[in-house]
Amino acid sequence: MSFDYAIAEFPWSVLSRLRLLGCYTDDEVGIHVHLSRAGFDSPAHIYRWLNLVYRNEDEVTTLARRHDSQWAGFHPDIRAKAKELAHGGRG
Repeated sequence: MSFDYAIAEFPWSVLSRLRLLGCYTDDEVGIHVHLSRAGFDSPAHIYRWLNLVYRNEDEVTTLARRHDSQWAGFHPDIRAKAKELAHGGRG
């Protein structure tokens, strides 16, 4: 889903309705995003994305609220494999 599509098509009124029904969040909830390889046009494109994420570890961790979490952690051994992962390897 592109940003433009999300802005135009997201059912924003649902958020207000959910709030009225008692739904809420707290400071432990962060942003969770899945990316498809189909959104990238080459291994170099994937590699640049991985570099962007890993070079901004503090900001990404803050946004995701994943400090001291077992999930989606930043590990030097995975970062070292970024080139391999960009070419389809599994980490």
